[in-house]
Amino acid sequence: MKTVRIILIFIVIFITNNSHSQWISQGILTDNLIRIRFANENTGYVLKSTGNIFKSTNGGSNWISQLTGITLTFVSFSFINENTGWIQAADGTVLKTVNGGVNWAIVSGPIIMQNAYDMCFLNANTGYMLLMTAQNNATQVRKTTDGGYNWDPSGGDMFSPVTFFFLNDNTGWLSTYGYNSAYFKKTTNGGINWNFISNIRIGRIFFINENTGFGSGINGLMFKSTNGGLNWDTLSSGTTNIINSIQFLNEYTGYAVGSLGTILRTSNCGINWILQTGAGAVNLSSVNFINQYTGWIVGVNGLILKTTNGGLVFISKIKNNITDNFSLSQNYPNPFNPSTKIKFKIPSSEGYGFSRGVGLVTLKVFDITGREIKTLVNESLQPGTYEVLFDGSKLKSGVYFYQLISGEFKETKKMLLLK
Repeated sequence: MKTVRIILIFIVIFITNNSHSQWISQGILTDNLIRIRFANENTGYVLKSTGNIFKSTNGGSNWISQLTGITLTFVSFSFINENTGWIQAADGTVLKTVNGGVNWAIVSGPIIMQNAYDMCFLNANTGYMLLMTAQNNATQVRKTTDGGYNWDPSGGDMFSPVTFFFLNDNTGWLSTYGYNSAYFKKTTNGGINWNFISNIRIGRIFFINENTGFGSGINGLMFKSTNGGLNWDTLSSGTTNIINSIQFLNEYTGYAVGSLGTILRTSNCGINWILQTGAGAVNLSSVNFINQYTGWIVGVNGLILKTTNGGLVFISKIKNNITDNFSLSQNYPNPFNPSTKIKFKIPSSEGYGFSRGVGLVTLKVFDITGREIKTLVNESLQPGTYEVLFDGSKLKSGVYFYQLISGEFKETKKMLLLK
């Protein structure tokens, strides 16, 4: 395997509860990333469309390239735990690992005259793939019960595929379209039969249980069903941009990402969506949360975003250079209006001279009376260089202080907000 040092710029934005929030990252790789999945807070995988997959074992701070010399175009992947996963190529070829990506083996494919769209595995044996026939653009769903070695057609549709979603071994939903019409189908017997239930056109699907599900439509529309997809209520998302990925943690809290840097969050069952702009005018392709606090987003040009507090504050990394000492830089610009950047460095424990490991880092802003205004960073960070974008748009003009604390290190600097 080839180790790749990924240089990411991490920017933190504090988001107030009653305003539109911003998630900003300027971390850029050379790769278009199309999927991200974490099995836990440490171990995760990112899929690159042009034949590669990266693995992290420290929450995304560092990534290892797992494949070299692959000429396949990847479209999707699925992991059931940190060790076992599958990758789907555009021609239907399926690769599998059972040792966390140390080895990847082709277990099936390619599939003649078929174009692959998506795949999902529910356990070590049962999985599904979504295909489109090359001759007539019809939809085909294939199922495996032996871990991906053999795939049998389980149904489909005469129209072109959009997406599918499986909740368990038996229950799944399929979205297709054709001739200016949409067709939404459901199976309750593992894909043996697909029953038409609605004419709604769904671009992405996520069901929490057999009754409650969410979907995205054209022009940023969001939909919600409470009866298994038979009926859908239209929800206002606040954007007209394309939605590429949806995930709900429960029936209340969910996230959606899409084109032009769109990040949406709801905490009231999808009734209201907070538009969290700021990733730039780039395409965001996938969102993945492992709990109510920790999640990641990926997009084009190697963009990776991470949050550790449910999306209220975003943090990602500047670069992986190792320094011997802590450093807190003067904010720039200074004076500022309304935002300024704060850069700091976290050294290795050896370089700092005491056994610290990866320590807790806090970065806080105070007013001239010493009252805490905002907490920008409050988590354990790997050694490296970080940058914070502090937004003072809701503060009054005046002198403010920012303070970095980690282990035995403490440093405070002054900044001036002039409006």
